[in-house]
Amino acid sequence: MTSDNSFSEIERIILEALRQGDRTQGELFDLIVKSYPTLTQTLRKLKDRKLIETYFVVTETIPILTYRLLPKS
Repeated sequence: MTSDNSFSEIERIILEALRQGDRTQGELFDLIVKSYPTLTQTLRKLKDRKLIETYFVVTETIPILTYRLLPKS
C-alpha cells in the first residue's frame, strides 16, 4: 500500500476502520460524517485502486453488502 499521505482524510478513516475489521456501508457512513454520495464515491475510488473489496454477508432476511481490505500483494 502507498503512504498514508496519498490518501484523503475520508480514505484514511475508511482504511483505518477496515484494518480493524470488515464494515458495512452504513457503519462506514457513521464514521465519516459526510454525505452518502461522498462515501459511495470514495469507496468506489478505493475499489478501483484495488485497496478494498466487497462481498455479501447472508443473513436470515437479506444479504448485506460488506467491505474489507484486500490483502497486500
